[in-house]
Amino acid sequence: MRKHCLWIPIFFCIWFIPLVVHSSSNQETLTKKDIQSLPHEEIDNNELDSLQYVIEMQEFSKDIFNRFYQLWRLPLFVNLSHDSQQSIDQLNILLKKYDLSVNLKKKEGHYFNDHFNKLYNNFLTTGKLSLFESLRVCATIEDLKIFEINVLESKVDNSDIKLLYKHFIQYARKSIQKIHSKLRYYDKDLGRNMWLW
Repeated sequence: MRKHCLWIPIFFCIWFIPLVVHSSSNQETLTKKDIQSLPHEEIDNNELDSLQYVIEMQEFSKDIFNRFYQLWRLPLFVNLSHDSQQSIDQLNILLKKYDLSVNLKKKEGHYFNDHFNKLYNNFLTTGKLSLFESLRVCATIEDLKIFEINVLESKVDNSDIKLLYKHFIQYARKSIQKIHSKLRYYDKDLGRNMWLW
């Protein structure tokens, strides 16, 4: 599994963020009007594959967050799931704008990309160990989003896709701040311990 460390800047994050259900939605959320306002540009097969990958990533993360809420009843997990669904909704607006479609999962834990099937099983197993481990899994998922979407964004040309990807990276960074504040409640000396990598 790839190794990268984005934990150092986390110590400079805002530590106290409200965790009321649904109030955690990012303030700089893209609206349908924002997505539709840009002119139509060609979307090639590689960009469509990229959208397929990202929407499955968001579906996978939403499923994990929902399962963790069922296990631990921590409202933060509902907030994270809501943010993932928000990203899925924005991707669907873009797909509808271009009259495109992608393959979606048939049920929780089963995805077209086997990478997410493996991550789902491994992360769920780890998250069942404790609430602390569940939070570490969530931090790792959001870190994964930042890394992979940043790579994907650098390889696409379509302005709509670039706009969405840049916002998804911002969303993930804000989510890490929220997770970090909770993790510090359980581990005051939290450092590399935050990540599963």
